[in-house]
Amino acid sequence: MSREQAVAAKNRGNEAFTKGDFETAIKEFSDAIKLDPTDHVFYSNRSGAYCSLQIYELALEDAEKCISVKPEFIKGYSRKGAALFGLGRIDDAKDAYLAGLKHDPANQALKEGLMECENVFGNPSDIPQAGPNNPLSKLFGPEMWGRLMMNPQTKPYLDDPAFVAKLKQIEKNPALFETYSRVDNRLLQCIGALLNLTTDFNQANKTPEQREAEDAKRQADAHKAEERKKQQEEAIIAAQKAKEEEARKRKEAELTPEQREAEEKKRQAAAVKEKGNDAYKKKDFEQAIKLYSEALELDPHSTVLRNNIAAVHFETKDYDQCVQKCKEAIENAQTHGGDYRDIAKAWNRMGNAYNSLKQYDDAIKAYHKSLLENNDDKVRQQLKKVEQIKKKNDEEAYLDSAKSEEHKTQGNELFNAGKYIDALEQYSEALRRDPSNYKVYSNRAACYSKLMDWQRALEDCDKCLSFDSKFVKAYIRKAKVQHFLKQYHKALEVWDAAKELDPTNQEVIEGRVQTLMAIQTNQGDPERARQSMQDPEIQGIMRDPTIQKVLSEMSSNPETAGAALKDPDIRKKIERLIAAGVVQVGH
Repeated sequence: MSREQAVAAKNRGNEAFTKGDFETAIKEFSDAIKLDPTDHVFYSNRSGAYCSLQIYELALEDAEKCISVKPEFIKGYSRKGAALFGLGRIDDAKDAYLAGLKHDPANQALKEGLMECENVFGNPSDIPQAGPNNPLSKLFGPEMWGRLMMNPQTKPYLDDPAFVAKLKQIEKNPALFETYSRVDNRLLQCIGALLNLTTDFNQANKTPEQREAEDAKRQADAHKAEERKKQQEEAIIAAQKAKEEEARKRKEAELTPEQREAEEKKRQAAAVKEKGNDAYKKKDFEQAIKLYSEALELDPHSTVLRNNIAAVHFETKDYDQCVQKCKEAIENAQTHGGDYRDIAKAWNRMGNAYNSLKQYDDAIKAYHKSLLENNDDKVRQQLKKVEQIKKKNDEEAYLDSAKSEEHKTQGNELFNAGKYIDALEQYSEALRRDPSNYKVYSNRAACYSKLMDWQRALEDCDKCLSFDSKFVKAYIRKAKVQHFLKQYHKALEVWDAAKELDPTNQEVIEGRVQTLMAIQTNQGDPERARQSMQDPEIQGIMRDPTIQKVLSEMSSNPETAGAALKDPDIRKKIERLIAAGVVQVGH
């Protein structure tokens, strides 16, 4: 049972993750871990959620736990690399990706993570070391801690241990500033704060000539830094290309004749695919699908080509074939290895095809699976649109006035039998079948009254009257609830409205008399008076200066008060206060 609950929690977490609700996702994954701490996927998923919130320390802990539980699970190394990268520990991130590649040398996600690290850091031997003349050496000296602490913008950054670790590395070698600032914009704000502080302390004592010379030097230094950055980037690109070329030659040298033939066919397939792309852009879909099929014969394990063929089927509105090709693309990627983005694209296109076929359940499932592979905002927006369409269609398809009457009749029978909870379910179902069957609201209000759920009873009476303001039975039920709650002033008002609609209705006449008697016999009830004073209407009457004056004169000057009570509006308000128990009348 615990295992089933754990899987259910994981599924809820996945759903929250695809919607971008990472806090909820973390909670659900945590629940799954509590129920089954041996499942490596739970730690991996929670690590991804922590990473999305930039809580890299916890993301790293979960990634390492995932790997310890199942070392051959490749995604664990991707999670660890991403967390370390977020912490600025680029070398460690590279090690994590390399460790994963030992298990799966062809894994594209690990390769991309490694490349990202190399693009940030380049070759460690190429990183310049800061000399004594490096202008950053003065800024990132021991004095920087006090300056950053004094600056209100940079002070909060020092609460982040990972950020402080980066600053300490830059303090040892300021040349690392350029590298780290590429992945953490907070460093740019720090250097701005440090430069401003330097200027504030020294600028006032300098001559115009000195300031002009310093400006010229800063511009020259900035130009040199830009040139150096450009040269470093060019060097990194050249080194990367050289590595790739060397790796390609090494790989070719290791290939068997059969493998070389397969690689040559892949190159031929890529050329044919480009021709297919040109035909697709020109909307020559017949030629495009012909060329993609030819390319697929040359490269039979290509997920991209299957995706492209599916795209052609979608454009020609052959949605069933589109779905079939998307399924083939996904199955091929799972069998022969494929980029997660290509898998996500196949699920997304399948969702679009199902949407066009009005098979909304299947479309929603496909979009969810696409988001699990690649968290894409456009796919999420499309998912929301389809969910809204499905909800509307489901509601409209469920409407049935005849079945609504059937459930109403069953509800009446159960109510008469004293089975109020069962009756309540039938009345609710009747309203789902036909929300305009307004008399059911009145019946359900009677159920709520029997179950002593007074607020819902009042809400249903009001809902019923919003459809038919002349339905006397709803007035009667509402007044009875208010009478029971000792809201006599409100009950009396409802009885009066019912009496105006049906002056001879015996239930209305008797109910009104009972309320009037209750008003007389319950005078002096402090609890009722306190509750009445919470009513905005009663509060409004009590704040009226005219009413305050009349109330004062009722005891001090009865004749003047009696004259005032001849005014219909004043008299009505005083009667409301009496009915509410706020004002007592002597016997």
